[in-house]
Amino acid sequence: MGYLDYAVYVDEAFRLLGINPEDARAAYPGCWSFERGSIKMMVMLNTTPTADEDDEKGETISFICKIMDVPRRRKRQFFQRLLEFNHSFVNERFELFAGEVYLAACRFLKGLDPVEVASIMDEMSATADQVKEMLLKEFEDAIDKRTTKSA
Repeated sequence: MGYLDYAVYVDEAFRLLGINPEDARAAYPGCWSFERGSIKMMVMLNTTPTADEDDEKGETISFICKIMDVPRRRKRQFFQRLLEFNHSFVNERFELFAGEVYLAACRFLKGLDPVEVASIMDEMSATADQVKEMLLKEFEDAIDKRTTKSA
């Protein structure tokens, strides 16, 4: 089973969450984007460049939620807070890219089923929404509202 064959599992997961998968499908095969609460989530089926054609070890599904831009001030306290949150997560982790903070998770495709995909999407969107609210409140004084892009 190739990694793009798992798209049917992701489509079914969307249906389990009451979301039309066609509404979430992105322009690239194996990629979806949708909003839940204040969070925009991307789901992507991936294969590593080092994976052999018949090797399932390099096939993964990634979940990414933009949380917010990195604040302009109090960065040390902000990054410390992210690390404290990371310590409490089981599967999720914070990532930084181009001055933006993301909550991300990744899982190997082998043994995956639609119920697990739906569960991860549901849990991650709720966690991201909650953490975003907490961080925005805690670092409200450090955020430059003129340059902050909505997540």
